[in-house]
Amino acid sequence: MRFAALVKKELKEILIWATAAGITFAFFGLLILWYRASHPHNYYYWQEELGQSIGVYNFTNYSQPLKAIRLVLLAVSVLLAVVIAAVQFDQPNKLKTWPFLIHRSVRRSTILLAKFTASAAAFVVFLGSVWTLFFIYASKPNVFLYPPTIKDYLEGWIFITTAFILYCGAAPSSIAVKKQQINKISFAFIVPGFTVIICCLALLEGNFYLVLAILIIYLLILLLQTIEIFLNTEF
Repeated sequence: MRFAALVKKELKEILIWATAAGITFAFFGLLILWYRASHPHNYYYWQEELGQSIGVYNFTNYSQPLKAIRLVLLAVSVLLAVVIAAVQFDQPNKLKTWPFLIHRSVRRSTILLAKFTASAAAFVVFLGSVWTLFFIYASKPNVFLYPPTIKDYLEGWIFITTAFILYCGAAPSSIAVKKQQINKISFAFIVPGFTVIICCLALLEGNFYLVLAILIIYLLILLLQTIEIFLNTEF
């Protein structure tokens, strides 16, 4: 019961930012779909002997706007990750509300789990669901000649997971306030940064399973580090 109340509290605090991220992603995603549909690319066959074109072909249906939408998804997800980490972990430092929250009859692990649960729910509901709707629309018959594949859909979720890793890295850096934790702060920022770069490069090369392996390893590292710092920090 206490856990559910904490999750509800965390969701209420980040709701406005998650909603703004979802609306922003939906707006630019729809804009990309509209642009691809209303600005077809015409290609002409030219017959040199006659000096004139002999055919025109509309390649609107050949375009794959999900690839462009995917980049918007990454940008919005990263921004949301930074904002949520600041609201959940940095703001209590500035407002000095950690002692009030920590010293209640609730275990620290429960508080941390509630924060992670609320954040994951925000990413899934406000970004993942919109991405899923875009995929469903683009997969309909006669919308695009080459509809997106399941791999294209999963790559979008990889971008969302990458942003969640950034959130996990920003979280310990916000609560690690002691000087002896400076190395952990640096590590928390460096790891997500390299994760974003490596994942983007690997996706461009098509190494889908490499990306999955990197994400799982980095996510486990950051989760363990965040748990350690949160449970051992004196507020």
